[in-house]
Amino acid sequence: MTECAERESVALLAGGAAGVLRGVDLQTAQTVARELEKAQWRGKTSGAFCRQFPQAGGGTLAVLFAFFDSPPPPPSPLLAAAQTAARALHWRTAGGGKVPALAAAELIGPGGMLESDCCRAGLFFQPAGFFYSWHRHAAEEIHFPVCGKAQWLAAGKKPQTIAPMTAAAHHLPRQPHATRTTTEALLTVWAWTGDTAMETYEMCAAPEVAFCDG
Repeated sequence: MTECAERESVALLAGGAAGVLRGVDLQTAQTVARELEKAQWRGKTSGAFCRQFPQAGGGTLAVLFAFFDSPPPPPSPLLAAAQTAARALHWRTAGGGKVPALAAAELIGPGGMLESDCCRAGLFFQPAGFFYSWHRHAAEEIHFPVCGKAQWLAAGKKPQTIAPMTAAAHHLPRQPHATRTTTEALLTVWAWTGDTAMETYEMCAAPEVAFCDG
């Protein structure tokens, strides 16, 4: 893919992500949507970021690209944009490099292809039949499912199963949370605001009371 084609594919993906985030009634989503709409093109993911967070392993990338070749429903313009841009993105091991089966691409942020110093956002991939164990970080976070199914767990909340292209999972700063997939892999638009330092990410124990009835 030429640099011009990469730029066009990333711009289309950024526009699609901004569009769905505009429909999420959370300040974090609105902040990231505005940043995506005004962001300046940087080009390739920064070299320093790539060195700190190397590309995901070959096995993970093989699963990821097979997913993009035949994704689960529903089809959408955002999914089509993600499929087009997928091979132009820097897919790193998710979880600050701690969870090799997962992959994340930073579309916008300190290390992204689009510049922003107040947020991070991009795509997140979790394979089918995988439990992304309890973790937390200083950033406020949202995940907007693009396709696939998952159960979202967070301390103090009932478990959620969110239909793709309908709503977002929301995690407060330092709130322990986890994600479980079963028969389908999961693709989301993820976003961080607030303290977005990757160094604050950590795996943690499951909360004694994972959710409440209130």
